Amino acid sequence: MSHIATNWAFALGDLRPAEKLLLLCLADCHNPRNGCFPSQSYLAETSCMSRASVNDNLARLEEKGHIQRVRSVDPTTRRQRPTRYILGFEPEFAQSPCPETGHGETRTEKEHEADPCPETGHGAVSRLDPEPCPDLPQSRVQNLDTNPVREPLREPVNDEDDARERARLNVDFVKSMAEAFGEPSLAESGYWPIEARDGRYREAWTALGLTEAQMIATARAFALEKPDLPQGPRALGPAMARAAKNASGSKSSRRSRGAESPRASLDERVEFWRKRLTGSGYIAPNAISSEVRGALLARGHVTEAQLRKRGV
Repeated sequence: MSHIATNWAFALGDLRPAEKLLLLCLADCHNPRNGCFPSQSYLAETSCMSRASVNDNLARLEEKGHIQRVRSVDPTTRRQRPTRYILGFEPEFAQSPCPETGHGETRTEKEHEADPCPETGHGAVSRLDPEPCPDLPQSRVQNLDTNPVREPLREPVNDEDDARERARLNVDFVKSMAEAFGEPSLAESGYWPIEARDGRYREAWTALGLTEAQMIATARAFALEKPDLPQGPRALGPAMARAAKNASGSKSSRRSRGAESPRASLDERVEFWRKRLTGSGYIAPNAISSEVRGALLARGHVTEAQLRKRGV
């Protein structure tokens, strides 16, 4: 931390809040002897910005002439070295172009004072390509604020068409309910117009597992039990709940009956026990019914003695 750097950063007044915060972070990392070498990730974490925002604000600070970024490559490993940030108050900070030549910089670091490049006529002599390396471009910070995932194209959803279809179904449903009560004008009285607009109860009864036909049948049964016409669908709530429960119970009973295996015929049972009795396996005393026992004796498959011997 350098108090000189911090005081210099605080004194600057032509900065946006994000630029000021980032410059103070750089000043906090400044060392009077070694310079300023914070990483992008450290600046992002300290300033509570994304790395893309950090890079944008660094570019603005550099455009305003408050910092300079010096990037270098290790000549042996060819790997990128940490970026050095030269702050505006440091002696190494590049000054205005030389008035005698119109290019280059005066009172700068030693590498800025070298001979001009013979290929371009300006800048320092260097064995490095003046064009940025494709692997190490000018901005080496990924824009991590964007989502690289590209979702597949989908057909556009027309919400207006869906809304019109739901509205049509609701109106038709209310008309059918009014006809079930034998009073078509019921659709335009009480709370039924509200149901025709939002379909709240139709959707709730559908969620219970009722079909529209079952709802209409329940309304007819309701009309037979109670002569007074309901002022709204809410009055049918208990009846619809019972209908849904009965429908669920009948389905479960049909499933349970369907799961039962059909009873074997007398001939199949006689043949089964004939084979068992002639074998050596254990047979429980009450395993054979009197009907099968009588059929075995009548058909001559076994004798009374054989049955007593087997304990049946």
